[in-house]
Amino acid sequence: MGACLGPYLCGMRLAALRLFTAYWLIAAFGLAAASPRAHHPWSPVPIGTFGDWQAATHPEAGVKVCYALTFAKSSKPFLRGRGNVVLTVAERPGDRDGVAILLGYAVLPHAGARVQAGGHDLHFYLEGRSAFAPHGREAIAAFQAGREAVGRFPGPLSMTMIDTFSLNGFAAAYAAIQQACPPAPTP
Repeated sequence: MGACLGPYLCGMRLAALRLFTAYWLIAAFGLAAASPRAHHPWSPVPIGTFGDWQAATHPEAGVKVCYALTFAKSSKPFLRGRGNVVLTVAERPGDRDGVAILLGYAVLPHAGARVQAGGHDLHFYLEGRSAFAPHGREAIAAFQAGREAVGRFPGPLSMTMIDTFSLNGFAAAYAAIQQACPPAPTP
């Protein structure tokens, strides 16, 4: 990956790598749910469906990681080739409450974006093809208080992309991944 320009950029690269893993988790989760084939060690293990949210575990670098995810209910304007827009929350040992959105198009690095939920206006930063909440706990609290999350992201050709996510079932999905991947005890 090359040299880092500071802990913030190293963290963004790590977050981008983790979101890439989440993308494959989403693809595999969908295939696993639709296929009765044998379970593979790299396959996600569904925890359950909670309203509009799904939760699963997945091994990553030898440790169990837990994800809650949902797909955008609406995305405007239409952008050809964009694919699914996915909001994820991930729990990893040592990296709790990672909130990211797979946008489905390349973004200008270090640009900002906003997500509104539960009466809160949240800042997200952009990297690669994704948006990340620098303060995951704040985003999760807003998601728990809201009915929907609406993201406004800079898009190609100076467009503003608006993605709307249902938060129906988020609290239960989040509780399920907290139970499946509890925080490490503090010393």
